[in-house]
Amino acid sequence: MKKAAENLLVERARTGDGIAFSELVTPLKNKIYWRALKAMKDPDEAEDITQETMIRAYTRLETFRGDSRFSSWLYTVASNCIRMRMRTIKRKGALRIDDNEFE
Repeated sequence: MKKAAENLLVERARTGDGIAFSELVTPLKNKIYWRALKAMKDPDEAEDITQETMIRAYTRLETFRGDSRFSSWLYTVASNCIRMRMRTIKRKGALRIDDNEFE
């Protein structure tokens, strides 16, 4: 997507245009999912992180300054979501049920 078209979509999305936001993020969702899956090794966690990334991007779109491509900014949001999820899991000492099974 050309920078001018991207900027127009960002401006429309900032005014609450959900279709414009969807046009910005839809082509990037799969990359974010696979990035999260590689980090978390759990498809459900990867799906949750992808969804959280989209929510955070939509609610914090005003923080996108336009210095870089929208995709770079969105990948940064996704990376932050992954790090926060990993930190939360580590802090809670989360164990899966099957981790505690005895043979």
